[in-house]
Amino acid sequence: MPWASLATEPAADDAGKASAATHLRQGIELRKKGEFAPAEDELNQAIAAFPTAGLLYSERGQLRYLRRNYLGAIEDFNVYLAQVPSDAKILLLRSQARRYARPEDRPGACADFAALRQMDASLSRIEGMDRYCR
Repeated sequence: MPWASLATEPAADDAGKASAATHLRQGIELRKKGEFAPAEDELNQAIAAFPTAGLLYSERGQLRYLRRNYLGAIEDFNVYLAQVPSDAKILLLRSQARRYARPEDRPGACADFAALRQMDASLSRIEGMDRYCR
């Protein structure tokens, strides 16, 4: 349950945490139903209620990625990765978002890919990234 981790975030207004957790939970449920626009609205409200919770940016970034809003996803992933730089899943998604964004960010995508390879050598077999980053 991702919203449960909000309790471990740095000190903040309890009402803000509770509101963010509620909006996060609703956003995740809407995403599961394929209702992406209302899900993003819920995540926007969660971030407004508790803007320092990196988890919220990770969730909204993943949703934006699914919606092919790659530039928005990159912005959210940057905020999250500033707090949790070793999250390989989000680093991979940011790499892919940078690859697909218009304008594309090849140096950024390849830098993320290189960081992933340093974290875990098995990630060097990611489809197409070796050719892309030559």
